Order: sequence, then C-alpha cells, then structure tokens
Amino acid sequence: MTALPPRQKVIPCLWFDKQAEEAVGFYVSLLPDSRIDAVIRSPGDYPSGKAGDVLLVEFTLAATLAVVPSVPVAGMALILGVDRFMSECRALTNFIGNAVATIVVAKWENGLDREALDQALAGGPTPVAVGSREADDD
Repeated sequence: MTALPPRQKVIPCLWFDKQAEEAVGFYVSLLPDSRIDAVIRSPGDYPSGKAGDVLLVEFTLAATLAVVPSVPVAGMALILGVDRFMSECRALTNFIGNAVATIVVAKWENGLDREALDQALAGGPTPVAVGSREADDD
C-alpha cells in the first residue's frame, strides 16, 4: 500500500439544507486538532433564505489523521454547503434548459414557427392555435 504524499488533502463535500453550522460543530467536537476554517454567510436576502444564512462552512478534521499507523495524512478538509443555495441555481438551469429544449425539439420536428417565436420574444401577443381552449373561449 502506498502512503499519501505529505501535503495531499482529502476533501469530501457534504450538503445540508439547514443546520450546516451545527453539523460542523458536531464533527469538529469528535476529533482533536479539528477546527472551523471558514463560515460564509449570505450578504442579502435571496428567494429561499435571508441575509446571514449560512451558505458554506469549511473545516478541518484531525490535522494529522493516521489512516495507517504512523503514516500522517494531511488534514481532511470538509466543505459543507447549504442545498437551498444550490437549488436556486438548479431552478434557473431547469428553466433555461426547458426553454432551449422546447425550441430545439420544435426545430428538429420542423414545427418551429419563427414568426411566432420572434413575436413572443419581442413581447407581442402570442398567437393561439386553432382548436385550443383559448380559441374556443373567444
């Protein structure tokens, strides 16, 4: 078995929706030579949280943790992120992805009406398909 180089770090990433700071306190209390390295908080309100909410916590567990007896390994740094921050990014990605996919599939199926698309993107009224419920309401 090969020993890890002396300066290498193991950096797992754990996600918590809430209570990341409390989880870090628990992990740090388990092993000697452990510490909190950084706490990053939200500077302002955002859709799923408020200013001051914890976004990221970085900490080191057992700075000289031995995997094999007498083989010190550089500390394991754990990064805890808050899932609600990432969920905002996922929601935006899903929205954009769905919009692009709709246009790509319509183009692929030769069903893309460029005039209607240009009109909708320009903020004009969107045409209603014949036989749709909206057309029946008129």
